[in-house]
Amino acid sequence: MKLPYRLVLPVFLFLVAVLPADALAQRGGGGSGAPPMRPNTPFEDFVEALRLDLDDQVPPVQTLMVAGAKDTAPLVSELFQIRQQILNAELTNDAAAKAPALQAYVAGSTKMAAAEAATFAKVYALLRPNQQSRAPGAFAQMAGFFFPPANPGAAGRGASGGALGRLDILTNLFTLTGDQKKEIRGWLDETHKAAAPARKGLVETRAALAKAIQSGADQAAIDVAAAAYAVHVTTMTDAEMMVLSAIIKKLTPEQRGNQRAVSTAFSLMRGFFVNDRRWDIVPDGRAY
Repeated sequence: MKLPYRLVLPVFLFLVAVLPADALAQRGGGGSGAPPMRPNTPFEDFVEALRLDLDDQVPPVQTLMVAGAKDTAPLVSELFQIRQQILNAELTNDAAAKAPALQAYVAGSTKMAAAEAATFAKVYALLRPNQQSRAPGAFAQMAGFFFPPANPGAAGRGASGGALGRLDILTNLFTLTGDQKKEIRGWLDETHKAAAPARKGLVETRAALAKAIQSGADQAAIDVAAAAYAVHVTTMTDAEMMVLSAIIKKLTPEQRGNQRAVSTAFSLMRGFFVNDRRWDIVPDGRAY
C-alpha cells in the first residue's frame, strides 16, 4: 500500500508556536483562582533557556523565527514528501527506490540544519555576554522548530481526559486489538534501543554545529557541521519509517483503509525515538 502524496501535511505560517511576550509573562501558576499551569511550548523553553528579556529580546527573536518558518516552508514540504517516498519503498520492499530517497533526505536535512543555524546565528547576535554560554542548549531545543507539530487530536483523549501517549494514540487511531498493540509495543521498544547511536549522534553533531555558530565559523564549516547532523537525522527517519511500515503491514485491510489515521500516524512518527529514556510520551513537537 503506497501512501498517497495528498497526505503531505500543510505547512502553516506559525510553525514555531510563538506566543506574544505578554502571554509568556502571564503563564498561569498553581495558586487559588489562578489558571492551571500548562506545558511550555518549544519556543517558551527556548526563551527560558536563553533567559531572553521579554520586552527587548523576545519580539525580535519572534520575528526571526517566523521569518525562518516562511523561508523553510518549501523545504519542509519537500522533506515530508521524501519521508513518504522512504515509507512507500519500505511498504513495497523496493530497495532500489529507497536508496536515492535516503540520499535526498540527507541533502534536504543538511539544508534545514543550515537554515536553523543561520536563524540562530542572528539570535546569537542579540544575546548579551551573560546569555551566550546558554546558546548550545538553546540551539539543541530549536531542533525541528520549522516543522508543523504532529496533530493527534483525532485520536481523542484518555479516560481521565488527559493527553495520550504515543502508543495509545496509535491504538485509538486504528482501533488496535490487544495482540496488535502488544506486538507493536515490542517493535517500538526494539527500535528505540537500536536508535541509541543515532540519538547520540544527533546530540553530538548538533553541539558541534552550535559551536561553529558561536565561533563565527564561515559558511563552509557550517555546511560541513550541518551535513554531519543530517546523516543522523536521516538514520532516525529511516528507523521511523521502517517501524511505521511494519505497523501498517500488521493492520487489517479495514484498518489500513482509514487514510486519516494513516496520515496522523505518519506525522506522529517524526521524532518518535529522540527521547533518550522512553518513546511512549505525549507528543510535544520536539524532534530534530
